[in-house]
Amino acid sequence: MRKVLFGICLLTLLAFECERDIEFEDNQRLLLTAKLMNSQGTPMENIPVEVFATTQFGFNLEAAVRNDFGDVIGSGSSDEEGNVSITALKPLNASNIYALINFANTGFSGFKAGTAPLAYNFINDSDLEDNTFTIGNVVVDQIIRFEINITRSSNQTDTLQYNWVYNNGVKVIGDMDPYFYDGNSKQIGFNELLPVDQAKVETFNTIESDTIIFEYSLLNNGILATEQLEIIVNEQAGSFEFEF
Repeated sequence: MRKVLFGICLLTLLAFECERDIEFEDNQRLLLTAKLMNSQGTPMENIPVEVFATTQFGFNLEAAVRNDFGDVIGSGSSDEEGNVSITALKPLNASNIYALINFANTGFSGFKAGTAPLAYNFINDSDLEDNTFTIGNVVVDQIIRFEINITRSSNQTDTLQYNWVYNNGVKVIGDMDPYFYDGNSKQIGFNELLPVDQAKVETFNTIESDTIIFEYSLLNNGILATEQLEIIVNEQAGSFEFEF
């Protein structure tokens, strides 16, 4: 039986280490500090923050949202200046120390609807000085309504096929393990403009500080052109005009 278990752990090593309990140093604490603000630099007050530690490699957003990825080692909320100062237990064997910011199921009353939840990943990759992780400024931003306006100008006989990838849920900071990336944090839309169509408008919710990927192909008895555009949301005042 031991050989079988060892074999299973070895096969999954690239994705997860075999799950172990978090071990803590006796009478040792960590201090985590940050400053929460929106993309305009306005401090975000009374935003709940929970800090987790896990021995598993990578990051599983779906499990984290269920509070089923690691152990809570500290919690708190931002003050009127957006400052966060959380004292946490000091784990000895954590592969990932991460924070969930503005999540509704924390038990704190400060959750702000209309503001995107944020997962700050791999805090333990930051410099640790005097048992303190100093994250610095963290943008916790609004969920806004956004439009992509597609207009035909000169290509009257061509078909435009396009898709757009956007985030309407949780913003994740830090690398994510590609084996366990949770696509639920990203959405994708598809559509096309036939030669009989002159214009279309795509409307959806996204995060103000995010980037939308817009990809299109122009078709007429074959592919005439293919291109990918990056639309930086907070530079576009709520809409983007695409003319072809």
